[in-house]
Amino acid sequence: MKYLRRVKGVTEMDKIRNETIRTELETESILEHIEMKQLRWWGQHTGETSLG
Repeated sequence: MKYLRRVKGVTEMDKIRNETIRTELETESILEHIEMKQLRWWGQHTGETSLG
């Protein structure tokens, strides 16, 4: 989050919520990113299966 705050040019003293910064910079949270990677690994997100 420090990186995104630096990119946006705000500090913690500005009292802007992390979610607001993520929305404005159009990035996803790390938890959403990890979940998508896990779903792709298991073949759920793309509809593909590893069975053939």
